Amino acid sequence: MILLASAAASIIKYDWVTDVGDKRKNPSVKESPIADVFEGRHPSDSEKAWAENILAPTLEKSPEKPIGAPSGVNLDEHGHASFTTISGVPIRRLYTQADLPEDWNYDHYLGYPGQPPFTRGIHASGYRGKLFTMRQFSGFASPEETNQRYKYLLEHGGGGLSVAFDLPTLMGYDSDHPASEGEVGKCGVAIDSLEDMEILFSGIDLEKTTVSMTINSPASVLWAMYLVVAEKQGADWKKISGTIQNDILKEYIAQKEYIYPPAPSMRLVVDTFEFGSRFTPRFNTISISGYHIREAGSTALQELAFTLYDGVEYVEWARRRGLDVDEFGPRLSFFFNAHNDFFEEIAKYRGAAADEQHCACGPASFGGSFGGNAVSAHRLLRRGLRASHRRSGAHRVTHATNYCVRIRRHTDRRSAGRLVLLRKLNASNGERCLGLFRQARRHGRDG
Repeated sequence: MILLASAAASIIKYDWVTDVGDKRKNPSVKESPIADVFEGRHPSDSEKAWAENILAPTLEKSPEKPIGAPSGVNLDEHGHASFTTISGVPIRRLYTQADLPEDWNYDHYLGYPGQPPFTRGIHASGYRGKLFTMRQFSGFASPEETNQRYKYLLEHGGGGLSVAFDLPTLMGYDSDHPASEGEVGKCGVAIDSLEDMEILFSGIDLEKTTVSMTINSPASVLWAMYLVVAEKQGADWKKISGTIQNDILKEYIAQKEYIYPPAPSMRLVVDTFEFGSRFTPRFNTISISGYHIREAGSTALQELAFTLYDGVEYVEWARRRGLDVDEFGPRLSFFFNAHNDFFEEIAKYRGAAADEQHCACGPASFGGSFGGNAVSAHRLLRRGLRASHRRSGAHRVTHATNYCVRIRRHTDRRSAGRLVLLRKLNASNGERCLGLFRQARRHGRDG
């Protein structure tokens, strides 16, 4: 809690005063390895005593060592070991009440689950009543082959589908176009026509299955095909649910799969907002994406800043069209990267939830993409995600094998199961805690 609350705190360097037995001179920041205890903080008397009487002698005897070979990153300008998050935010050796804002107020800064600003999730009961949607990012070769994989995923515990399209489809080319040579069906499924889309979802009830489609420049065209297929199945458009990515701004920033200039592209995005708010009220018409920005090299803070301002820009374009934010705002979803720094990622998601309140209305639909390990899953679960978009271990090379799919499915289920078990610890005595930990371990081995 204290670590998350103080993650973005700035550090103000100044000389500190010590009053220990030998009345030694006030050391400067350069000379003292414990100066950071006093910099920009208001430590209690007991913490000051600990720093001077316990910490200082310890550091004198065993100085902190940088992780890895000494460099400009893990050593500060005074030669002291420096520890940071992946994004370069300094990490203190100890966090206490002194790291919280001076006006710290639980209700204002954190709040409760299920109420604004939703920093602790959108459901008051967490995942006890409703688990997050579990999807495997999948699509390869032909619509027929991908359809068989989708049925396999749904039969083996998938809560929804996440469609991966091949590069020609993403760039608006047919499979027989000369520019498509060597790329057809390679990193996703090839969709050239309405017939292809019908084959892709043959035998899958689209009124009961949530579908996420990772498509941007030609999103309106692929979504139109999808809606026609649903209509042919007899599905009610007002009941179908899912998401189209449709985030063209992050294409210009990071992924570079854009087709049209910015203004016409934004017009297409706002067209989907307008259509969706009228005819498909449960379908998210955009997934404003930070994932690709992070993968392009940004820090956690930059990912958050670019993504949220992209959201602001979409809202402004839609309002200039004359759309009511209360009509299209609830269908704005966000999609972030679950990177490797546990606490930094939790802080990022909580910050996104709070800041999102200034961009639209109501709780955002948060999703996250990660590579397949349980630690990544827990970062998202601790924040309160609504859908996981899991990539298989083979994703960087080829489509997921059945083995990779099983690993992904077990990771999702174990993460959810352990979270439900560990939440019980807060109100348990020691004996009950031990029993639940043993139960969690058995669940991990046998699940």
